[in-house]
Amino acid sequence: MRLIDAELFKTCLETYRKVHMNYLRFKHDKRVAEEVIDDIGLVLNIADTVDAVPVVRCENCKWYKPIVGSDLMFCTYVIGAEFVRQPDDFCSRGEQK
Repeated sequence: MRLIDAELFKTCLETYRKVHMNYLRFKHDKRVAEEVIDDIGLVLNIADTVDAVPVVRCENCKWYKPIVGSDLMFCTYVIGAEFVRQPDDFCSRGEQK
C-alpha cells in the first residue's frame, strides 16, 4: 500500500485536464477524455481512507543518541531508561530534531 495526498492528486488531475485537453483535435475525443478524468475523480472520492499520521524515524528524532561503533542507538526520552533502537524505528514520542 502507498499513501497519497488525495487533495494534491485532484489538483494534478485538474492541471492535467487543462493542459492536455488542448492537444485533442476532435470533439468526441475531448468528451471521452473528460469523462475518463471525471471518473478518476469519482473513484478517488469514494476510495477508502486510512487513519495515518506522520512519523519521525528514530534517526531523525531529537531523543536519538547513537551508540559509537554500531548501527544501533539509544532512545533517551525517559531519563535513566535508555532503550536500544534501530535508526529506522519510530514511536509515538518522536520529535523532529
